[in-house]
Amino acid sequence: MPELPEVEITRRGIEPFVIGKTITGVAVRNRNLRQRIPRKLARVLVGQRVKRLVRRGKYLLFECDAGSLIVHLGMSGSLRVIEPETLPREHDHVDLVFGGIALRLRDPRRFGLVSSRSASIFRPSSSTGPRAAAESASSSC
Repeated sequence: MPELPEVEITRRGIEPFVIGKTITGVAVRNRNLRQRIPRKLARVLVGQRVKRLVRRGKYLLFECDAGSLIVHLGMSGSLRVIEPETLPREHDHVDLVFGGIALRLRDPRRFGLVSSRSASIFRPSSSTGPRAAAESASSSC
């Protein structure tokens, strides 16, 4: 399972590509991850601008205008910055398109999670991980 430093490194690596950008497309090739990816995900996310990208425990929260996209990499998942026309390979389950670039979730074991919450519903809690871990992970990277 990706540990806190790996998730923080992922956050730092993708942050410059998504902050201030608008989600222009969502491609879901396999909905069957740890929790089924909601059918409405594309409808909810397209047109949303990413204001902040934060790590909460092992979750990545893409804070958008009307809520948050929640991503957990599971045991073997990764997010890669690619060109949107890059052909998917086996285990490439979700693409988030931001105009000229895309983030691709690759998860061979399918223990990852992709979901969304409106701002009024999502309240980070102890189940998403301790806040203090952000400082210790940041200083150890």
